[in-house]
Amino acid sequence: MDRSRKEATDRQDRNFYNRHPEYLELLPELYQTQINNSNRSINWYHRMPLMILKAEELVGGEEKMDEILRRMYADRELFQENGFGYMDFLRYCGLTEEDLYLE
Repeated sequence: MDRSRKEATDRQDRNFYNRHPEYLELLPELYQTQINNSNRSINWYHRMPLMILKAEELVGGEEKMDEILRRMYADRELFQENGFGYMDFLRYCGLTEEDLYLE
């Protein structure tokens, strides 16, 4: 597991405003936006790659994940209207959100 990615997600999880969102709502909108943008960036560039690696491990390795990705690609027309989301990815992998929680 990439250490810098894990460290970034750990910092995000320890952040006061992420642990206490009721206080985030009390901040001026500018600060709320900055924190939310930072969270989005960390989730996209750090947390999601770690979750995909964990999913690969849980489904049985790289070859199994490649099979799943091929099926998803073959079914891409089903998702043209609404796009392909996180829950769709979990369904294809046969996993739940809880399965991919990072320790």
